[in-house]
Amino acid sequence: MIVEVPFVYEASVTPRGKRKPVDLHLGSSVVVDVAGVTAEQAPVVLRWHRRSADGDEGRPPIEYRRSGDALFTPVFVSHAREPDRPVAFDEMVEAARAGHSGRDNPLFAGEGYGYRSRPDDPKTAEDLPGAAFHSSQEQAVAAEIREKAAGLLVVDGLVFRRARDAEPIYELHPYTWYDRAQGHQMRSCYVDTKVLGAIAPADRDVRRHFRVDQIAEVLSAAQAHGAVDAGWDHDDPKTYSQVVAEPVEILDPSALAYRPDQGPAFLKFAAQILESDKGDIAGAPRGQMIAYADLRDAMRGGARAGKVCDLLQAYAATLAPKREDDGFWAEHVAERKADIATEIETFRLAPIPEEPAPAVEGLKP
Repeated sequence: MIVEVPFVYEASVTPRGKRKPVDLHLGSSVVVDVAGVTAEQAPVVLRWHRRSADGDEGRPPIEYRRSGDALFTPVFVSHAREPDRPVAFDEMVEAARAGHSGRDNPLFAGEGYGYRSRPDDPKTAEDLPGAAFHSSQEQAVAAEIREKAAGLLVVDGLVFRRARDAEPIYELHPYTWYDRAQGHQMRSCYVDTKVLGAIAPADRDVRRHFRVDQIAEVLSAAQAHGAVDAGWDHDDPKTYSQVVAEPVEILDPSALAYRPDQGPAFLKFAAQILESDKGDIAGAPRGQMIAYADLRDAMRGGARAGKVCDLLQAYAATLAPKREDDGFWAEHVAERKADIATEIETFRLAPIPEEPAPAVEGLKP
C-alpha cells in the first residue's frame, strides 16, 4: 500500500548572495510502502481485556495479531470521544497528508507545522537555487518515516503497529495496612497488567513479574498475600477479578516471547550493597575489605550474575558488628545478611534464561 508522506525538516542554508547561514524549515515528501494482509493472515494470538478508568467493564480489548514472527497491536485514534477505535488506513493517509502529529498519523516525523513563517520564506529546497546547504535533516527524517512504515501493518483496512517490548505481563503489588479492629497489620495485593517495555530489565523481579501464562503462579502469590481465597480457578477470570482486573486471554501460547531473568535485578541489588557500604569499608576488618574489593572489581569488569552471586555470598560471610556489645549494630548486620541471603536464594531458584547459541566461525577466505 503506497503512501506519499509530506514532512518538514530543518536545514542550515546560506542563500545565494548572502554571507550568513540561516536556519529554515523546508518541506519535502517520501513515498513508503505499508504492508497489508487479511485477518486470516495475521490472526489474533493474545487479547488484553481492559477496564475503563472508573473500573467498568466493556472497554474494547487490545488484540495482538501475529504476522510472521512479529506481534502487532492496533493504532488507536487520538480523539477523546472515541479513544478505543483503531485507526483506519484511509484516516492515516489523510492525517499523513495533512501533517498531523497525533496518534492518527503513526508516520509523522520531522518538524511540526506550528512554527511561524513569512509569506516570502522558501517552502522547499527548489525555492533556493544556488544556495549553500551546510546541514539538512531531510534524509534523516525520510529514513525515520521509512522505518516507521516498515513497522506498520494494515489488517483488513485497520492500522496496526509492530509491538516492540509490548508483550503484556502481570505485575504483583503487595501492600499492608493496620487494621484497628483486629489490632495488627494486614496484607494483601493487587495485580496490574503492563507492557514489558514499561519495566526496565533491572526492575523485573521473578517474585513480582510474571508471564501472562503464569496465571496460576500469580494467583498462588495473591493467595499467600490474602488477596484471594482457595476457590480460584485460573481458567475462570471471574473467580479472581478482584485481584487481576485486566486478564490476558491467550489464544496461541507460542506468541509469548518474554523469558524471566533475575540476573539484571540481582546485579542492581549487588551494586546497591557496594554503594551503601562504600563509606565504611576503609575501617572494616581486612577480610571484609578483601571480599568487598573482589566484589567491586568483578562488578566493574562486567562479571555475570552467577559469579557476582558467589562473591556477594562471600562478602556477606565477612560482615560483623563493629562492636560485639552493641545491640544496634548486631541487629543491623543480621538484617543485612538476611536481605542478602534472600536475594541470593531468589536468584538461584529463578529460571535460567536461555543462552543464545554461540556463533560458529567458518572458513576465512
